[in-house]
Amino acid sequence: EDFMVNSKTYKVKRKIASPEKASNGVKTPVRAGSATRKTSTSESLRNLNNNRRNSEELRTPWNCHIRSKGSFFFENDNIISHQYLLVASKKAKYKLVVQAEKQYRNNGPLIDVQLYIFDENKRFICRTEKNSGKAMWEWEGQLDAGRYTVIPFTSGTRFKKRQETQNHDETPLLERFPKIKLTREFQQLLSDVYGKVDLDSNGTLSRKEFNLFNWRTSGEEVADEEWNVVEENFPLKNGELTLDGFLTLHQMEAEDNDGDPSELKVTVQAMGYSKYLVQDESAGFMISLASQDPDTSLTVCGLKCGGLLLEKTVTRNAIEADKHPTRVKGINNVLVYKEVTENRITFVLQNKSEGSVNIQMDLSRSTGIVTNKLSRVFTVGVSKKSSLIATHVLPESEGAGWNLEADAKIIK
Repeated sequence: EDFMVNSKTYKVKRKIASPEKASNGVKTPVRAGSATRKTSTSESLRNLNNNRRNSEELRTPWNCHIRSKGSFFFENDNIISHQYLLVASKKAKYKLVVQAEKQYRNNGPLIDVQLYIFDENKRFICRTEKNSGKAMWEWEGQLDAGRYTVIPFTSGTRFKKRQETQNHDETPLLERFPKIKLTREFQQLLSDVYGKVDLDSNGTLSRKEFNLFNWRTSGEEVADEEWNVVEENFPLKNGELTLDGFLTLHQMEAEDNDGDPSELKVTVQAMGYSKYLVQDESAGFMISLASQDPDTSLTVCGLKCGGLLLEKTVTRNAIEADKHPTRVKGINNVLVYKEVTENRITFVLQNKSEGSVNIQMDLSRSTGIVTNKLSRVFTVGVSKKSSLIATHVLPESEGAGWNLEADAKIIK
């Protein structure tokens, strides 16, 4: 099957490391917590450099600190997320950090997340590629004055569409006797949703934040008259919707529908929670920005897919990282590129031939890994004169041992 990452861009709409080469493949033994082996000397030097960077950071006069939340969602088979506009008023030093957040009532490992930064001409500038902690990635450097788009990325290895099961009854959202009211479990979920929608973490929802929530759950923006109704009928603080107001809004929705939970279920589903009220088809993250420029701004500019821009950038980075790609068995003009970062390995297939090919990737001899595929043996169709991502590979959990062995061969 063809594998496409974030292959389409559309508005939200909802209705009711240099590898060790073997003669017959690619083999990479990996130690716990790292995608490449390091000698003790290298580790010592790295620790020394980290200490120096930490000392320099203490001396860096950051004049601006901004934090913003965001989330990934599934829209059909594509991954969408909040995207951001970073405005730099002058050339200065900047530091971007992104960290995954735990999913509600979900005991799975934290997802992987990185930020890709592009300039006004959609030229790739940098990405957060330094792993600075558990599910935390950062970049630090200079940016010229200008407007930049910040696009979050996750590989889809730990963030996948749910596999429906029939083992349990769904968790009720409403009680009907002696009167209609939200269940305690549903109120707790709504509180979690509220916290994730509160992008600036100030404890209340601005009109823009509420509008993004409404757009995600109904496909509609909040009109002026609708926001006036919110202002007149629900608890506000400094002109923004409080948690009590958010819960009251859903209570009134339940009453208006005479206890029919159908519309409330749509909200649960659209926000990435299962019928058991487990967050599994959305995942939150926190972005932190520090800058020497006191006039720097970082604002949400959309909730959409990264599209071909992000897909091609991830592909190009993987190709540029591997100076010695492996040839696929049975054909000389199809290459396997492999990018090894601190906690992720990305395989890219490049077809230089004049015809389309089907390549089988076999990772079945690997241990302790998770991929963005349903099986460790899969087939990828590659069009002529093109390159695409074959798969991403991560350890099953942070810090766990893993070993990767991969073979690629043509299917005729």
